[in-house]
Amino acid sequence: MLQWLEDNKGKLISETKVELEKVSLELKDRAEKLATEARAALSKVEHDLIEESKRIVTSNKGEADKGLNKHNKPPTGASAKSWFKCI
Repeated sequence: MLQWLEDNKGKLISETKVELEKVSLELKDRAEKLATEARAALSKVEHDLIEESKRIVTSNKGEADKGLNKHNKPPTGASAKSWFKCI
């Protein structure tokens, strides 16, 4: 067995290099695909978060406006002081 390994050492090394290069290219391609998929997923999450934030702000804005309108309306009639000034 040892003699066979010695006799075929060059061939075994070259075949191993070829296989390693193939695997390396396959791994590189897969890593690039995963990176692309990850960027797309991240982009979708960011978009969804922005849309959800807009929805929350819009719905809360309506609630805040209701409270402000209810308690902070400008007076529609004359104040007591202005009534007494007229008299």
